[in-house]
Amino acid sequence: MKDKLLSLRKKFEDFAVKDLKANWHGAGTDVSTGEANFSFDLGGRVYSVRIKELKI
Repeated sequence: MKDKLLSLRKKFEDFAVKDLKANWHGAGTDVSTGEANFSFDLGGRVYSVRIKELKI
C-alpha cells in the first residue's frame, strides 16, 4: 500500500511540475491513514492537492 500511495503522489507531482510547469512547494504522506498531499504554485496561485484515502 505504501509503495502504491507514494507512486501515485509522485505521478501527480511530476504532472504538476513537468507538464503544467508549476513551481513545487512540498509534499507529505501518512501511510498509516493512506493520506497524501502536495502543493505547487501555478501562475502566482498556490494549489494544494490531498488524496484522502486510497482504496485498492
